[in-house]
Amino acid sequence: MTSDVRKIAGKSYDYIVVGGGTSGCPLAATLSEKFSVLLVERDKYSSVAQSFVSEDGVSNGGLYSRASEEFINEAGWDRELLKEAYEWVESKVVLPPVFLSPWQSVAEFSLLEAGILPYNGYSLEDIKATKVSGSVFNGFVKRHTSADLLEAGIPENLTVLLNATVKSVIFHPNGALGSPQILLLNGIAPKEDLRKLNIPVMLDLKEAGQGMQDNPSVGILLDTMPQKRLPDPPQAAGIADGFKIIVEGAIVPISTNATRVGISGKIAFLSSKGILELNDTDPRLNPLVKFNYLASEADMEECVKMTQLLNRIAKSKSTALFLGTSGQSNLTSTKDLRRFCRKKMLKLSIIIIVVALLDQSLTSNTMFNA
Repeated sequence: MTSDVRKIAGKSYDYIVVGGGTSGCPLAATLSEKFSVLLVERDKYSSVAQSFVSEDGVSNGGLYSRASEEFINEAGWDRELLKEAYEWVESKVVLPPVFLSPWQSVAEFSLLEAGILPYNGYSLEDIKATKVSGSVFNGFVKRHTSADLLEAGIPENLTVLLNATVKSVIFHPNGALGSPQILLLNGIAPKEDLRKLNIPVMLDLKEAGQGMQDNPSVGILLDTMPQKRLPDPPQAAGIADGFKIIVEGAIVPISTNATRVGISGKIAFLSSKGILELNDTDPRLNPLVKFNYLASEADMEECVKMTQLLNRIAKSKSTALFLGTSGQSNLTSTKDLRRFCRKKMLKLSIIIIVVALLDQSLTSNTMFNA
């Protein structure tokens, strides 16, 4: 592993893998069992999973899960090979729960109270209703990422070049593989977009950079103010509305010594699509990405359902007992919920349900912007 390009100058490799993400790292590791491999990664090893904020104003995150049966059938994957691949990945990055923390137990019961039934226990499968999943966090400190899969590679066959970017692709008659950004930089894109940046047109491909999709989520903070609870990554999860909604709870750090208790929901299947475009010819700069969250009415309706579900979970007896408070949400009408989804999701705001306890008596609550 090196960031000094001089150490690989003049060398040749059987395979060059561009990008140390969830595809690049396992691909490089497995190829190194029989071939020499160079993995080119633009970031540092500690942040191989690079974060970015889209043009919609939403930052990225992730959740481990096996693929749904529907997706496997559509992809036509070999189930025996898939099983082996799952077990290999999970042995490196996924930890089964030894026990549930107090908050994860509360989240589990709150999901059931909200009607996400039945209870399925521990499972890594994409199954309907409430379950306990594996964690990609080692205690409260380290999050396992796809970079950990590189440890399974053969060291003498695998070289990782850090802080490096790919600018050019040498094309052969059999074509090339690469991310949308690399393709665009090398002239494979709608010709109108390429001419704006004076990039020679290799192929006028209208589909390049099109059809971008991301799973939007909504988060609700449940406590009134920051606490000194330990961070608690999600393990209890609810899969609802025909696998379209995924809900989980976590205690998230907001500073070095403070946390907040929250729940969040994600829309799993989308009809809205976005676009990736270049904003510069420098390959070190992130491209412009706009996912057009909730552009379709179907996605908006799903967000309304998801927010209603989060409100039921937030007002559950289990959550109230854990926090020592109880509260009500003033988001009741469909119009309010639609406004919440569009404004809060697209502007990355968060609604906080205020659960104030005054004079040892439960009071009504309000909501305000974070």
